[in-house]
Amino acid sequence: MNFYQFELFCMVVRTKSISKAARNLHLSQPAVSQQIQAMEGYYNVTLFNRSPQGVTLTVPGKVVYDYAQKFMTLFSDLEHNLDKLMGAENSNLVIGASTTIGNYSIPCSLWAFKQKNPQVNLRLDIKNSSEIFQGLVGNEYDLGLIEGETDTGNIIKRKIHEYPLNIITPNQEPWTDMDSVSLEEITKTPLIIREKESGTRMTFEKFLKQNQIDLMNLNIITEMTSISAIKSAVQAGLGISFCPDIAVKKEVKQGSLLALPIKDFDISIPYYLIYQPEKFLSSIAKTFVRFVILPDQRFFC
Repeated sequence: MNFYQFELFCMVVRTKSISKAARNLHLSQPAVSQQIQAMEGYYNVTLFNRSPQGVTLTVPGKVVYDYAQKFMTLFSDLEHNLDKLMGAENSNLVIGASTTIGNYSIPCSLWAFKQKNPQVNLRLDIKNSSEIFQGLVGNEYDLGLIEGETDTGNIIKRKIHEYPLNIITPNQEPWTDMDSVSLEEITKTPLIIREKESGTRMTFEKFLKQNQIDLMNLNIITEMTSISAIKSAVQAGLGISFCPDIAVKKEVKQGSLLALPIKDFDISIPYYLIYQPEKFLSSIAKTFVRFVILPDQRFFC
C-alpha cells in the first residue's frame, strides 16, 4: 500500500466514477481500476459496488474511506512538522509559468490557493517554456508550469490540463464565412508566429512535421514573443496566427478575433507541472502540487 493509492481511492469516491477519476487525474481508466483492484486484493475486500451509473462504497469501502481521510490529514501534519524540524518551513513560494499559463490560465488558481492559504507569499515569474525549465533546473523556482511537449529529462512532469490550439484570424472576410481553416490556407496566408522556444510554437511545429510541412516554407511575416502583440497584429489584419483558445476567449467574445480549428484535425496543447525530483519541497510547495493537480480544487480563468 502507498499514499498515492489512498489519494486515488478518495478521488473515485468523490467523483463516484472510475472513469471520471481517471480523467481528473489524467490517467487511463485501466490504470485507476488496477490500483483499486490492488487495494481490494491487499485488504481482501470489495471497496465499491459497480454499476452502469457509477460506483458506490461498500461497507468495508466506507471504513477504508474514513481511514484514508485520516491518513491524508496525518500525512499533511507529518510533512508540516518535518519541515519545521529541518528548518525548511517558510511562507515563500516562487512559481515560474510559461506565457500562456502565466497570463491567462493560472492567475485565478493562484488567487484561490491564496484564499485557502493566506500565510503564503506567492511570486509568479512569466517567461517561455524553455526559460521556465532552465530556471527550475537553476533553482530559481520551487515549481514550474509549462506548455507543450518539452523534453524535461529527469525532471518530474505531471499533466494538469490541456486546451485546444486554434488558428486566430481577424473577424472579417473571408474568415467570417469559415468554420475551420485548411492546411492549404495556412500555408498561403501571412503567418505571425511565436518565438522558437515557446511551448505553443513547439506544439504547432510538431503538428506540421506530422503532416510533412516545414514551418519555414510557410508565409511567415514576423516572429513575436508577446501573445498580446500577436493578437493586436491579427486584429489589424496583418496575418493569422496559432494560439490556445484560453488566450483569446475575451477577444472572441468581444468579436475582435475569430478562433478557428484546423480542418480535419484536433490539436491540443498540454500544460504540465514540473519540479526537481531530488529537491526538498516545503509543505507549501507540496500543498500547491496537490492543489493544482486535482481539478476539484483549482480552476483556470
